[in-house]
Amino acid sequence: MRDTLPRDLETWRLLDDEDEIERVWEAVRPTLHDAGIRLWTYDGVSSRADPQQTLLSNGFAYLTPTRGEAWISRLQKFNCHNELTWGGSTIGGLNVVIRVAAIGNEGKRHLEILRKLAQGTTGLWTDNHVVPLWKEVHFDDMVFIVSPYVGHSMELCYGFWANNSVGDIVDMILQALEAIVFVHGLGIVHRDLCKSNYLVQWHPESLSTMRVPLCRPRAFLTDFETAHEFPPDMPAEERLLSGLPVEDYQRSVPPEMSSGGLYDPFKADVWQLAESFSDVKTTVSSIDAILEHMFAPDVSLRLSASDARDRLANVVHSTPPISLLIPPLLLNPLPNF
Repeated sequence: MRDTLPRDLETWRLLDDEDEIERVWEAVRPTLHDAGIRLWTYDGVSSRADPQQTLLSNGFAYLTPTRGEAWISRLQKFNCHNELTWGGSTIGGLNVVIRVAAIGNEGKRHLEILRKLAQGTTGLWTDNHVVPLWKEVHFDDMVFIVSPYVGHSMELCYGFWANNSVGDIVDMILQALEAIVFVHGLGIVHRDLCKSNYLVQWHPESLSTMRVPLCRPRAFLTDFETAHEFPPDMPAEERLLSGLPVEDYQRSVPPEMSSGGLYDPFKADVWQLAESFSDVKTTVSSIDAILEHMFAPDVSLRLSASDARDRLANVVHSTPPISLLIPPLLLNPLPNF
């Protein structure tokens, strides 16, 4: 069977024929089933759970009263921007995401970083927001990783259907910063840090209820495929990189990354996170000023992740929550939303 599957990650990632996509994942169904994972079926666009499956909370995806039971189906399907990931459930009924993490030596660094961040004692710290690594499934030279299915992408936190307030959005940004401070503290840089690589358990949509939420969804950081880890004994001034994260990298990058010289990847992470939120204003001047300092083209003026986290926390914690129950200002609003 191995000879019928893609030989490398890029080939698998770029599968675009519906029949081929379904054939490849169906081929590994028995292997995953033997490991206690039930692969969801393919509908031509998404992978979908069995509608007869008993619904159980996996602790990472929830419905809100605003949306109601009509939205259950959204938590029972999975669609990603590439074909390396698929939806599934454990034999016990917990929804998960399966990803092809490594083929041979390709992806080995990604896997090692995930093992360090998302397993064991490290995964229990409250300030570690990395999506847990629940299981590895090995088949020949391939490694599949199994993680909990998390409710929604942070990319949807404004401009789409989620009616989130500034308070909802800023809480997510604060958690996003806490997540990267933790990762940076272990000498790891993400190198693809944008809101689409963060997930949240639910969207509060407090503009629909016009009430400050009693609790907030936890934000999770995912997709460490382009991450880099520095040796723990390397001096901070030597923790530099050059070039793009990968060839033909498609996301926006800070000026220093595209210059071709050495750059501080920790500060580059901060720029990328700020850039992904650069199409929105909170209309709270002290908060918007922090986001602008995260987005500074001049690295010497750009905030570190820890400085940005602390400054933003100080503003949020000294501001009455009701004052943030306001709509954000979208600089490039999408039509029909």
